[in-house]
Amino acid sequence: MLLSVSGVGKSFSEQTVLRDVNFELDQAERALLLGPSGSGKSTLLNIICGLQRPDSGRVEIDGEVLADADGAGERNDVRRRNLGIVFQTLRLVSALSLSANLELAQKLQTGSVDKAAIQVALERLGIAHRAHARPHELSQGEAQRAAIARALVVKPRLLVADEPTSALDTKNTETVAALLHEVADSVGATLLVATHDERLRGSFGKTLELRAGEIVPC
Repeated sequence: MLLSVSGVGKSFSEQTVLRDVNFELDQAERALLLGPSGSGKSTLLNIICGLQRPDSGRVEIDGEVLADADGAGERNDVRRRNLGIVFQTLRLVSALSLSANLELAQKLQTGSVDKAAIQVALERLGIAHRAHARPHELSQGEAQRAAIARALVVKPRLLVADEPTSALDTKNTETVAALLHEVADSVGATLLVATHDERLRGSFGKTLELRAGEIVPC
């Protein structure tokens, strides 16, 4: 078991957002966290990534506590060593080229730069020819691939993607889903994709459906 989410609950201003959420993912497992807007999906994802603290319960990666209710387990080093996150927005430094941004991401997360790994990632994602482009020069499809590359170059054990296909047509949605599976396979990572996009349901062997802050049977 790589990821364990146990009894996670969260409220904001007395409004309950998550209620006793429990699930586990094995090493190299692929799962879809599916739910409509307002279901608590983003909050759960932030807690799983160690970006927010739950009011109850805990999140563990390979037995190490990443986040829990009292904050004692909230460890930046656990996140750095284990997570790659594909955010909805590109989150690249506008003044730097794509390759320089990936070097920066590696340096901040792992403490070192592996230019060969960056080149491999860019080639695998079909954007090696855009290595020297600035973020604003990338097309929407290239920007999406750049976001995946940014998560891939840190060689994560858990790859998390937040709404990676929400702005894409069906053809590109299928392409991005296939890419996420491919890059997860390339580093042996567990893959968790959070989305409201029902089109992705058939691309994953496991679906965790979140409704009104609770995991419900699919």
